[in-house]
Order: sequence, then structure tokens, then C-alpha cells
Amino acid sequence: MFIFFNIYYMKYLKKYENQNHLFIDDEYVKECFLNLIEGPQFRQIQMWKHDTMMEVSFNLPLPDVKNYANSWFEDIKPFVSYVEETHKLYLDVEESVNKLKIEYPEYKVEYKLYTHGVESYVFTVRIEKLWT
Repeated sequence: MFIFFNIYYMKYLKKYENQNHLFIDDEYVKECFLNLIEGPQFRQIQMWKHDTMMEVSFNLPLPDVKNYANSWFEDIKPFVSYVEETHKLYLDVEESVNKLKIEYPEYKVEYKLYTHGVESYVFTVRIEKLWT
């Protein structure tokens, strides 16, 4: 009886593990992006397509000046700071994706920049588990 149960359990466990590979490993993705998810620019995580696609979104920093698109300024520091913060975010995203690709090189990764007029607001990373 015990042997039968053990064999049945092992078959069930193997079947479950095989099914689990159909879905994106969201815990590992969250671990790779942990420093960004815990940061102030984190916006949200969404799962799509029956848990085979995941999107991680971030708020982009904006220059700390009012009406910067149509005005003249005497100080360039707010713009330099804005560019440095945005550059750091992109480098951190690249580092997180490189970590992800070590464990899951078959995951497809895409990027999208959501804008409103001339201003960029949200940067999204889409990670998709492709069917193999």
C-alpha cells in the first residue's frame, strides 16, 4: 500500500512540476527586480495571458521644474538630475533582466515607454514565457 501511494504521489508531483513550467516564474522575476520593486519609482506588477506574461512598471522621474517644456531656465541642474535618475533606472532594469536571463534565457523581454504628449511617464518591462 505504501509503495503504491509513493509511486502515485511521485507521478502526481512530476505532473504538477511539468504543468508549473507552463507559467512564468513570477517569484523569481520579483526576486530579480527586488531592488526596483522596493524603490520609490515602482508602480505595479500585472500578470497576463493565464500567467504566462508579466509586466513590471515604473514611474519615470520628471524634471523638478514647472512648465519645463515651454520655458527658459538659468539652471540646468534639475535637468541633469532628471537624466541621471532616468539613466540609473534603465541601468537597474538592465541588470535585473540580465539576472532573469541567467535562469530563464527563453523568456522574451520587451520594453515600452508610455508618454503623455512630449512627457514620458511610465516605463514598462514585459516578460513572457514562450511556449516551447
